[in-house]
Amino acid sequence: MFTKKAKLTWFLLAAGSIVYAQQITPFVVNNCGTSFTTPSASITYCIGEPAITKIGNSTNTITQGFLQPLVNGNSIKENNASYNFAVYPNPSSQEVKIESANYKEDVFLKLLDANGKLLYSGNLSNGSLFIGNYPNGLYQLLVLDKNQQLLERKTINKIN
Repeated sequence: MFTKKAKLTWFLLAAGSIVYAQQITPFVVNNCGTSFTTPSASITYCIGEPAITKIGNSTNTITQGFLQPLVNGNSIKENNASYNFAVYPNPSSQEVKIESANYKEDVFLKLLDANGKLLYSGNLSNGSLFIGNYPNGLYQLLVLDKNQQLLERKTINKIN
């Protein structure tokens, strides 16, 4: 009833869908277990998971098993202290003023576009930041202390 060509086509389509359905993703979703760390050893476990081995030094780590640590190379540690930095006027077309009644030390600024690209990095001078050269859009302003620790994050709306 079916030709050899039709049977072969059907077989390849079926095999392709089975192979696709059997893909293994490199992530494990769990909500159980915990981690223990000492200066000489570290263990992370989840209920029902086989024991894993972790060998490493300060720069490299080799692990065995499915429960792998999440590595995020782009993160910012939030500071719980609130310094209530005011950024005004917002929206702005040329310049924004940056002030805080609670923080009196030197401030370092980083301005990022919507894609996270660094547009400006430098000390806060004269209490303001000139944004007139940038296109209209939303920008993230990171207000940092002298040790490059995040004090506050603000959104700036640049308009004409």
